[in-house]
Amino acid sequence: MKIERRVDHTFLKLGGSIHEARTQVRRCVELDIRGFVSHPWIIKRLLIDDVSEDLKLVGVIDFPHGTASLKAKVDEVQQLYEVGCVEYDVVLNTTAVLSGDIDYFRYELAEITEYVRSIGSIVKTIVEVVLLDYQDLHKVIDIINEVKPHYFKISTGKADKYVTPDLVRTIRSMLSPRIKIKAAGGIRTPDQVVDFLDAGADIIGSSKGISIVEELKKNEY
Repeated sequence: MKIERRVDHTFLKLGGSIHEARTQVRRCVELDIRGFVSHPWIIKRLLIDDVSEDLKLVGVIDFPHGTASLKAKVDEVQQLYEVGCVEYDVVLNTTAVLSGDIDYFRYELAEITEYVRSIGSIVKTIVEVVLLDYQDLHKVIDIINEVKPHYFKISTGKADKYVTPDLVRTIRSMLSPRIKIKAAGGIRTPDQVVDFLDAGADIIGSSKGISIVEELKKNEY
């Protein structure tokens, strides 16, 4: 598969306008990038436009903290679904894990995954893995393996440190082969993209997705 079909370009900057988003969507289509990821307000308005069916419009849910109520998260998914969105990056409550409430984490993950699957859509559940020690990471992955979302996205990119290819390898070794990995956070160059894909990631998320793919095509990676 072409590398550009494994890149999600993200547009989540503070103050980003719908006009910028539309320009970037057009460029993503030109470059055959897999997905364009943004806030629900942006995605709802982009879906009105004639967007190539090959570009997946991905709505982020409760980004970046993941501490909203389960109902609020499901309602946001439902609103996006009603205007045609079929893929969601949902931030789970990492704070619950760090607070020892692993039962709430399991409940939230299961409810969100079941709901998104019931509407025939794709869910990428996000956990800020760099904040977890090995014991908590193991608990989280055990639950992810049990519930089986489509993807395990391992960072919002907003923590004070980033995931590494070595961490992706560790997670891949622990994760069911049925569950794909989306890596994000600090990935800004073609070499980094290749390193993370080689480590076991299936999709790369980056705010530099457009420039990365432009360079990949220029240098024929």
